[in-house]
Amino acid sequence: MEPLRGIEGLVDNDRLPDLKTVLRLLLGLVVGGAAAWFLLSLWRSGSPGERGSSRSEEGESTAERPPADEDQASIAEEAGIDESSRKTLSMGGATPWLEAAACTHRGKVRDENQDRFVLQEIPGRKAVVALVNDGMGGHMGGSVAAEVAANTIAEIMKRSEKLDPEGLYERLAESFERADLAIRHRASKETGLGGMGTTGVAAVVLPDVLIHLHTGDSRLYHYRDGQEIYRTKDHSVVRYLQEEGLVSEAEARNHPMRSRLTSSLGGSPPERKVTVEPRWKQGAQEQPAVRDLRPGDVVLLCSDGLSSEIEPETLDEVVRKHGKKPAQFVREAVKTALDAGGRDNVTVIALYVCRSERRPRDPSSAG
Repeated sequence: MEPLRGIEGLVDNDRLPDLKTVLRLLLGLVVGGAAAWFLLSLWRSGSPGERGSSRSEEGESTAERPPADEDQASIAEEAGIDESSRKTLSMGGATPWLEAAACTHRGKVRDENQDRFVLQEIPGRKAVVALVNDGMGGHMGGSVAAEVAANTIAEIMKRSEKLDPEGLYERLAESFERADLAIRHRASKETGLGGMGTTGVAAVVLPDVLIHLHTGDSRLYHYRDGQEIYRTKDHSVVRYLQEEGLVSEAEARNHPMRSRLTSSLGGSPPERKVTVEPRWKQGAQEQPAVRDLRPGDVVLLCSDGLSSEIEPETLDEVVRKHGKKPAQFVREAVKTALDAGGRDNVTVIALYVCRSERRPRDPSSAG
């Protein structure tokens, strides 16, 4: 993703002073004064940065880069790519209440994988933390930002064993704020990292509910009975245009400003405050950040290397075919994105709430 300095492919930065006036007039005619002011304000202020896709290194880092197995290697070989990474997790022993898997790939175009993911248990309780970060920024900035965010959020969420759902949400929101500050601090201290940033989408999954929030355009999807019942809303210019009725969902997928974000962890300008959604209480909705889970539900977290590369109907079909087997699903989802072009890094986490006669209920999630 490019920094929010103009409209990608339409503006020559060397001629910005002349074209700004023209763009202002055009936007005023097409989308009205309010939208024009909004878009030009974003253009002047700058945005989070340049994104890639996910790869995590082993070592002290909490962000994951598990080794590929033979099945994963065969998918990479079929796609003509030699890099991929994955992780699986099962909660509940011989009769698990949750199966989870993650997979990340550099893609066919990018030289570097700037995504990171986290898939880990919270020590001392029946709970899983899932996180995807899609880094933005040249000269390794995107990778650094995503790594800082993943490690910061993962470490903070480890200390959540006694929290109720509201406490988990507050801890998750705190971890995003801390990650935002950590990225900005490092960017201010190291040459070449200015403006680096990352998206973030995270979920804490308990046996009967999940708590989630996000910033940027990495997404969470919730499927029930093979149908999408919920997805997060991107923090992007195109979302604003959609909400104003100026573009359709189909038009948004190929819009020249589809990759322009209005919020991120880190990014520019330095004084920008990160926006996270959903809030614990939002309008008439009570606890929109909490979603009820039932046996058979499938939850996905992904970078835009998946959601922007394949059609929604294609994703729905992959969920229906493979959603009950997360390890197989994430491999197929990545392969589908690569087959569609693989123009960006792609990262997918899948969580399947297992069908069973009795599911453990976490006492701290009651009430």
